[in-house]
Parts: sequence; structure tokens; C-alpha cells
Amino acid sequence: MKRTITKFVWTSRAVYDDLVRNHVSEEKLVYIPNGVDPSNYNRRLSPIGRGEGLSAQAGEGNSLVRFIFTGTFTFKKNLILLLDAVNALPLSYRDKMKLILLGDGPDRAALTDAVKQYNLTDIVDIQGPVDDVGEYLKKSDVFVLPSSTEGLSNSALEAMAYGLPVILSNRGGNSDLVNGNGILIDPENSKTLCDAMQYMVDHLRERLEMGGRSRVIIDEHYAMEKIVRPYEELYGNCVSAHLS
Repeated sequence: MKRTITKFVWTSRAVYDDLVRNHVSEEKLVYIPNGVDPSNYNRRLSPIGRGEGLSAQAGEGNSLVRFIFTGTFTFKKNLILLLDAVNALPLSYRDKMKLILLGDGPDRAALTDAVKQYNLTDIVDIQGPVDDVGEYLKKSDVFVLPSSTEGLSNSALEAMAYGLPVILSNRGGNSDLVNGNGILIDPENSKTLCDAMQYMVDHLRERLEMGGRSRVIIDEHYAMEKIVRPYEELYGNCVSAHLS
């Protein structure tokens, strides 16, 4: 197959390393990351205005730090580790945070059971799929993705476009996304995730600075306008090479 393919696009350093390990010539490798259109992502609400509508029925105040996961409920997303981390939080943090899980998938029933088993129903809200993920991201404070394996997560890019700080597993393309805008954790160690969540709760100023940095990273490196042109050039060069 490698002989019939003109170019391989790598979206993260992890993908590049994997292609090189599989003996793909570096001459065939082209870096073009995934991207998002920043104009589609209005800045999230201020710390005062966030939270209204997410948990209004529960009568919760805006001082809650809202962690959010968006994606498919599958084994590789490592959401049981996330619940383990929440369960390990000191009791004093239970009145300070909320975890919202948006999505669906084969592990949904297991996650629901785990929430009940850990007695986390007052903290963890499994929303399932929703029509407008953006409305939840705008009203959240921290995006969490503890995947055991990952490429370059579009969910993380979308959260960053809304100006959320991130807690990501140190796997795949996640490590490319974190540069002063979040925390990388070990997806095999729930304590590292627990510690990261506590840090986000305890450090408001740093959390907001990280969120601002997330948006800057999107604008500078992952804006769709920066992604389209390299693809146009790549396709044009491939066609020209084929016709010559």
C-alpha cells in the first residue's frame, strides 16, 4: 500500500512516529493538523455567567467548577478512570465541582452503574447526546479527556476554541495541544487526574489564564483557514505529479 500512496498526512507527533516506525519514507510525510473554524465558537461566558441552565434545576450556584467530557463512551476514552479520580477527591471538593459527560456509546450503561456504585449521582451528570454541545462547553470551566489512546482530538480542539483549559492524557496528539493551557495526566494513574482536578478547583486565576491560552493556541495553530491552504497545495502537487 505504501508504494501506491503519494503522501501521508500526519496530524500529531505520535502519528508521525508511528508512520516512521512502519518504515514510511519521510519524503512522503506531510504535517497538517486537524482544525476548527474559530468564528463558529463564541467565547464562553464569564465566570459570573457560566453555569446558568446547566444545573439550574438543582439550585446550584455559579461557584461550582464544571468539568466536562464530550465524546463517545468507549473503553479507550478511559472514563472509568475519570470516575475513579472523582471518587478519590476529598469530601470537601464535592460541593465545589460538577462533572458533565456528553455523548453516548457502548460503555454508557457501565458508566451509569459506576456512578451509582460510587455514590456520585450528586456530582456526575451523564447527559447523553445533545443537539448543541457548544451550549454546554460555553457554560463549563474545564475540559477533560483521559483517553488511553488518542489521535488529535477534535473534541479537545472545540473545547479549546471556546477558551476552556484542558486536562488531557499524555497520549497521542494530546501532548501537542498542551502548552501553558492545561495539564497532562497519566491515563494509567487516577491520582494524577485527581490532582489535576483539585488544582483546577483551587486555582481560579491560573485556570482562567490557561483558558485564554487555549484560544490563542487554536487561533495560531489550528484555525481552519490555516489548515485549508496546505491541503489545497498538497492536492495540487499530487495531481501535478500524477499528470507529469
